[in-house]
Amino acid sequence: MKITKLMSGTSPQIIENTTSGEQLLVRATPSVTLAIHRMSSDEFRTLKLVFSENLSPFGKMVIASSPKGICYVSFGENGIEEMYKRFPFAHFEIKNDPIHQDALVVVKEWNNSGFSSTDSVNTSALMLLNEIKQPLSLHIYGTDFQQAIWHQLLQIPFGQQSTYRKISENARHPKAFRATGTAIGQNPIALFIPCHRVITSSGKPGGYRWGKELKEKLLMLEKKKS
Repeated sequence: MKITKLMSGTSPQIIENTTSGEQLLVRATPSVTLAIHRMSSDEFRTLKLVFSENLSPFGKMVIASSPKGICYVSFGENGIEEMYKRFPFAHFEIKNDPIHQDALVVVKEWNNSGFSSTDSVNTSALMLLNEIKQPLSLHIYGTDFQQAIWHQLLQIPFGQQSTYRKISENARHPKAFRATGTAIGQNPIALFIPCHRVITSSGKPGGYRWGKELKEKLLMLEKKKS
């Protein structure tokens, strides 16, 4: 498997294109790198997932993962029910896997000063982040169109925003505004695939599957730390 070394800085956000047998490296935050693996149809039909419920700074958080990485992250009260619907063929096991704990560390640092290079508590926060296994792997299933849209979401740098129109254009579907919005709303991995960074052309936050209040909070936190 070919893996290109991560470049310094926040740009380019995408380090390598995803193709068969390759790994896509993404800088999710200034301190956290993701490895993106695309799930095949065969894998989807024979999937074995472990999942856990966790209390995060942003409320109840459900995390599910395969042996290849995190497949699902959701906030709110209906996370488990939505997970069952999204993966109808999967075999599920309740288990607090180590990768879930790593993801939870990242989420907790999203809510404090862990990604800020100038904050007084940055040193202790980075010590926690240094203990997690990086890159943090995501294992993502979706149609070609969904994957194209989510790929664009992964290119929005930490602390910046894009618009629905720009995402649609960059994905080479300039007229598919409605379908683009639907694909963004179907993002299976909250926060890590940063659909919260997509706003309207007028500058308003727009909708968010896990609540407008949470979206506004995430945008504010990232703006302060960027």
